[in-house]
Amino acid sequence: MRGIVLAHGYRAELEPLVTKQPSCLFPILGKPILFHLFDTLYKAGCRDLLIVLHHLPEAVEEAIGDPARFGMKMEFLLAKNLETPLKELLVVSKSWEKSEKIIIASGDSLPFENVPALPVVPVSLLQEMPLNITEELLFEKLLHPKTHTLSSRSPKALLESNIEALHDPKTLLLPTRAKKADAAAFICQNVTRHPSAKLIAPYSIGESCVIGQEAQIGPDAIIEEGSIIDQKSTIEKALILPHTYVGEGLEVRNAIVSKNIFINTDLKTTVTMPDAFILSALEEPSLKRLAFSSLERCVGWVCFFLLFPIARICEGSSQKNSLWNFYPHHKFRELFANLSHIAHGRAHFVGLEPRHDRSLEHIDSDHQALISGAKFGWAYLDTEEAEASFATDAYYAASHTFFSDCKLFIKKIFTKN
Repeated sequence: MRGIVLAHGYRAELEPLVTKQPSCLFPILGKPILFHLFDTLYKAGCRDLLIVLHHLPEAVEEAIGDPARFGMKMEFLLAKNLETPLKELLVVSKSWEKSEKIIIASGDSLPFENVPALPVVPVSLLQEMPLNITEELLFEKLLHPKTHTLSSRSPKALLESNIEALHDPKTLLLPTRAKKADAAAFICQNVTRHPSAKLIAPYSIGESCVIGQEAQIGPDAIIEEGSIIDQKSTIEKALILPHTYVGEGLEVRNAIVSKNIFINTDLKTTVTMPDAFILSALEEPSLKRLAFSSLERCVGWVCFFLLFPIARICEGSSQKNSLWNFYPHHKFRELFANLSHIAHGRAHFVGLEPRHDRSLEHIDSDHQALISGAKFGWAYLDTEEAEASFATDAYYAASHTFFSDCKLFIKKIFTKN
């Protein structure tokens, strides 16, 4: 049987989430809703699919990859106009046999109950539709009136659908690579959880997540893969989308969080931050921090003067053959310059890599001030995205100290795994 999936991928209610990801790829318990739909269509007997795309079509094709892994053949059709997304489909269907049976489904809507939800209709019925018919009007005519669906068409629908599936997961596939920890509680592999973290079912924690000290997860919390929940944060009736950092001491309720986007589904409000992480409270200036900074500057001056003769020797040896030639002079010069910055209070001993002033020109003055005074060394956050790197640098510079780095270093040495 042939299946038709209308996955145009754009819903205005999902702005700004939908700008980088089509609606059909938002997850239900760790798996794109479109892939759940593929499983449903396969069980219904579909082996050939025609998928109608519009918004970010390349993202959908890349996510699907090899259609054979879903047990079906797939073809893609691009809808040119979002206002008439079925026009191209209706034109193509003119060449099909009128008696052929087809199943029509929406890519961001998933039948959730055992009713005849997916309409099986003859091609002739599709061919009779006007070219300017909308998707909503089509399904209004075709869908069973009692059909109950999970949906990713709006933030509220996406959150409620995840929570509903979490309460009754037997009608869906379980979260990908998940272990059932308790009734309606799922934890995927490679999850790091602090012993003091509190998990209250129902919840779902995706692969490679980190749950910090005294954090509370649940009830009704869905945390997708690669996310970090910092210490003393609370996630309740909320969806944390993949690779999102939730800062220390935050309370996230009735919300969807995706990197730098925070959506309160009850108040229907959206907050977009300029950096790709959710802010936590930055450390306030304190007497303790001022005392340590003064001590650090003194140590910087001492190291500077102790190494000054060696620096002169290295500088001279770079001009002629010498026993010092084995030493990487540029590295020593960098170290010497950094000691000067520490002595003047412009940098600190451990943490982030130093950055050249020219690399900071395109970011705002607040971040320039934070990063210019950032700590540097081996324990720094690394990322492929330059803007995200500046953001994490600024957060680290404002919220961490030498002692926190030492604790991490010691913990790394004495931790077996």
